[in-house]
Amino acid sequence: MLAELIGERHSFCPSGIEAARDYLRRELGKMGCAVVEQAYSTTRRKAVNLEVVVHGSRPRAAALVIGAHYDSAFGTPGADDNASAVAILLEMVRSLSKARFRRDVRFVFYDCEEAPHYGTHEMGSQQHAAMLCARGVRLLGMVCLESVGYFPHRPRLDPRVPWWIRLIMRVGGGRNVAIVSDPASMGFGLQFVWAFLRSGHFPCVPAALPRRWLPEIGLSDHRSYWDEGYPALMVTDTAFMRNPNYHQPTDRLHTLDLERMAALCETLIGSVTRLAR
Repeated sequence: MLAELIGERHSFCPSGIEAARDYLRRELGKMGCAVVEQAYSTTRRKAVNLEVVVHGSRPRAAALVIGAHYDSAFGTPGADDNASAVAILLEMVRSLSKARFRRDVRFVFYDCEEAPHYGTHEMGSQQHAAMLCARGVRLLGMVCLESVGYFPHRPRLDPRVPWWIRLIMRVGGGRNVAIVSDPASMGFGLQFVWAFLRSGHFPCVPAALPRRWLPEIGLSDHRSYWDEGYPALMVTDTAFMRNPNYHQPTDRLHTLDLERMAALCETLIGSVTRLAR
């Protein structure tokens, strides 16, 4: 639906972003979920985050946020970036919306991750993280799902990527996800990786690095939570580092590995269940 029928969805294509938002509302409504909308204004249009909260039995327990942006970059239908993550997040909501957890779990579909909003207060994740901070909401951590559908056997490595990252990717191949955080989020990262490893057999490469060593680890919505002092991490297929279709018209459905996406989704469902119960 997002990548093939709706296609481009961003501030330069407002009909696409509205169609994507309406689709998400319909799908979440079919699941019987109460959708909380966080509307705000940008320089170009009205933006809306969509949130489903699964309330835990202990309101004072630190909450868990799982998020993915539903807009695409200019000139691309955005199958991997980021319809793949939205599809997995929808299935996570479908599976977990009736679960009984100890802590609140917040599933958030962000608007305005891509240009011209990226890196500004207009990002949906910036708005959501700031809202939580203003309300004094405590977080165990935030998990950002970013480009999680491209898994080639032999990845084409971007020459702009540092040599040591290319070496790791060459050895590890392209059938895994990276789970990355900054050092301040290492405690939450260790909890998440342990839950991930216990929830399935999906290969992963965990890392906690300073942004000055590898600025790419902060290139998505999790950075917004770092800025508010919350621990956060990103689960990703590494996007442009190995996907030649990144931000291109060729980022289409047929390039994704749906079988591996399903396996990743099951592992993430297990991970969230272990962290939230």
